[in-house]
Amino acid sequence: MESGAKKRSWLKRYWVLWFILAPFGVLFIVWLVALCLPVSLQLGPETTVISEPLRPDGKIDYAAALTATYSEGVTFENNAAVPLLQIFRARRFEPVVWREYVRQLGLNDDFPKEYLLLDLKERFQGTKAELRDIEDQQELASNGPWKREDFPEIAKWLDVNAKALAVARMAAKRETFFLPILSFTNREFYWDEAEIGQPFRILARLLAAESHLELANGRIEQALANAEVIHKLARLLSQHPRMMTAHISSAIQATATRLDGCLARSRLLTVEQAI
Repeated sequence: MESGAKKRSWLKRYWVLWFILAPFGVLFIVWLVALCLPVSLQLGPETTVISEPLRPDGKIDYAAALTATYSEGVTFENNAAVPLLQIFRARRFEPVVWREYVRQLGLNDDFPKEYLLLDLKERFQGTKAELRDIEDQQELASNGPWKREDFPEIAKWLDVNAKALAVARMAAKRETFFLPILSFTNREFYWDEAEIGQPFRILARLLAAESHLELANGRIEQALANAEVIHKLARLLSQHPRMMTAHISSAIQATATRLDGCLARSRLLTVEQAI
């Protein structure tokens, strides 16, 4: 009897708490049930801006819709992605992604290997401490005048990428940069910021380092030309519809702007070149 009285006393004491928590418990149960129920939306202007094309399962193929939008006016001849992907090459992409790029863009899958863009890590083989030292040298070479004897490894890095840089200069003359937006059965979208953004960063660092090398040797025209190429590559990358690539484009633009500042402060720049 005494234990029963205590139990009723406890319930009576905390009845307000029960009154508050009970609705939340009911809402939680309703939420769980709602998660398990299938959701059906009628396609149309009231529910979605994009209503076609449709995939075989009846869902909207948003990747195809975006590809159609961003490919307007793009041709094989004016698309900078065509030559740039040739130097970025397949090993920077998942195999299934690379096959789709080759198919949709008409790429040459047998592009000569000597045109392959090489990162500093791929060019230099050594310990982690040695690699950090080389990366520090690359940072210095990309931000101030230097001679080949100052940073011989950086000079070799430029040499092995000479053909890749020639392709990048040619690509920078094109007006558009378009990559198909892909989707696969296990992924609604395939986004490729790392695969695309990182090679652009490598190109910017190479061109900046080469510009400062040219500046140290008194060749201001070549340094100015490289700065212009970096600006153009940044603008081309900004055409990709992903936010992360826009951030990478801004970082590359900052690299070009720092280079502009170094060139402006040099005594080699003429009034006509500055204008």
